[in-house]
Amino acid sequence: MKILGGEASNNGISYSSDNYIVKAKRLKNNTINVSSRQIKSRKIIDFISKIPFIRGLSPIFEIIITHPISTAIIVIITLIISFIFNYVKLKSGYSNFNSYNLNINIVAILIFLALCYPKVLSIGEYHGAEHKVFNTYENEKELTIENVKKESRMNERCGSNLAIFTFIIFYVILIFFKLYFVNILVSWSLGYEIFRVKNKHLKKIVKPLFFVGYLYQKYISTKEPSENEIEVGIKALGALIELD
Repeated sequence: MKILGGEASNNGISYSSDNYIVKAKRLKNNTINVSSRQIKSRKIIDFISKIPFIRGLSPIFEIIITHPISTAIIVIITLIISFIFNYVKLKSGYSNFNSYNLNINIVAILIFLALCYPKVLSIGEYHGAEHKVFNTYENEKELTIENVKKESRMNERCGSNLAIFTFIIFYVILIFFKLYFVNILVSWSLGYEIFRVKNKHLKKIVKPLFFVGYLYQKYISTKEPSENEIEVGIKALGALIELD
């Protein structure tokens, strides 16, 4: 069975395959609730994911489909920021006030802060558990608490790596080109190609970028999980394996 990805949330962990998404969440009474749902047709996403440099759009569509509320909130916040700064520009009459440039940087700052928040909240432990449980499965070991504890909480397939790659590439390209919207698309596409690179020779070239991603995971986005968080991850992945 191919695990497409995992996700940590407040007191919960979810994993997805081609057919299902399973989420396990620890409730206030300390029990673990496991829920699952079947994934509807992914024909468009599957088609896009086969086209180099365009396939970077596939995870965006997947996020929109699987997290419509979160996507809507991000879009609304971005529009509000854009409106505020364009309103300030209009009222100030300051022609050199480049609100668009400022919007891009503010959105980048918001993304960076969003990437940092797992370390502050308990989600950091669940993120660490999500990686450890997944690594245990990838290494073909039995999903037990003791086995999971021995695994690394860093994972090269973590979505935060893709965000870090895009962030770095965007500001490098920005030195030479000021076409912001185009730069965002190019940065995301290049970042995604680096994120999924499998050729061992190319991997050596982009290794420094992965190193930055691992540092981010180790010191910012994950914490060492306790048995409680690990148990939630095992329940989620175990249920997904049973379904598939």
